[in-house]
Amino acid sequence: MLFIIISTMIAIALFFVILIPKSIKIWTYFFFWIFILLVYTFPNVFLEILRILYLEGLLRFNLAIETILFLAIVFILLLYIAGLNTQVTQLRKGILSLLLRKEMASKKVSIIMPAYNEVENLKDLIPVLIKNAPQEYEFVLVDDGSTDNTSEICENFAKQYEQVFFLQHPKNLGKTEAFKTGVFNSAGDILVLLETDWQYEPEEIDLLVKPIEKGYDIVNGWRILRADKLHRIAMSKTYNFLQRNMLNTPFRDHNSGFKAFRRESIESLFKLIENMKLIGPHRFLLALANVNGYKITEVPVHHYPRKKGKSYIRIDRTPLHVIHDMVKLRFLLSYRKSKLLVQN
Repeated sequence: MLFIIISTMIAIALFFVILIPKSIKIWTYFFFWIFILLVYTFPNVFLEILRILYLEGLLRFNLAIETILFLAIVFILLLYIAGLNTQVTQLRKGILSLLLRKEMASKKVSIIMPAYNEVENLKDLIPVLIKNAPQEYEFVLVDDGSTDNTSEICENFAKQYEQVFFLQHPKNLGKTEAFKTGVFNSAGDILVLLETDWQYEPEEIDLLVKPIEKGYDIVNGWRILRADKLHRIAMSKTYNFLQRNMLNTPFRDHNSGFKAFRRESIESLFKLIENMKLIGPHRFLLALANVNGYKITEVPVHHYPRKKGKSYIRIDRTPLHVIHDMVKLRFLLSYRKSKLLVQN
């Protein structure tokens, strides 16, 4: 048994040394396994230490009850403060949105919108976007090989509104290629990537555009309250945790489908990922931008449950794709960082 524990400890240590060199987490895991090994080797000593440190007063029933009540009050108070903070944040966002909508964008903005079998969402979403957008905005719809009537409705919108442009892939190439097609066939100085599942608030586009006009290269829409199913939320939290720790990024919501870029920034990033052979490179745009020193900020945005259509994220396949890409990027970041740098 001791041999198995030591072997497991060495294997995990090597894994983290390879993927996360020079990281404080190496020391964390090192001391963790040392502690486990000591407990296993000297269990009596460990139990004696626990007995000495244990507070005898907690054994008294009345003190235990008082402690539980006190912690419950503190917990309720924290929940109240958190709820109040959320209300204040929403109020601030509403006021800010009203103020921003009174101003016209100083630069042309392109909204890049990939669509795969999203006819039910598009027929209602596009009129709302057009209604709320300044004249300087253009909407680039990219049908990524849909098998329903998505291409037809996109083409009709392009004929109906002069701000709408329609592009089409003959077959499904994936979200990254759809975004790329929209980026290199748009005319804006500022590009907003917006998924067409209508889980984002159209009126909040300006919240992402304004920081770009003030000097940021990239603005990420951070979904403050996720409205997805439980397994999607769990996958997202795990993904964000791994990316923050493996790729050394500070962001809360790496895979948000609502981002704004300065044109030169997004074009450079897409040229960078062309030959990297990642399965889903659009998930790592923030990480690659962070490595290259772009000026990035996150702004809170609303998120809504998908009401129409269906998600094409596969719980049996997508996590494996993400892990593949993340391990490859971690290796490049550790040993071939030049491959992750934008060439000027």
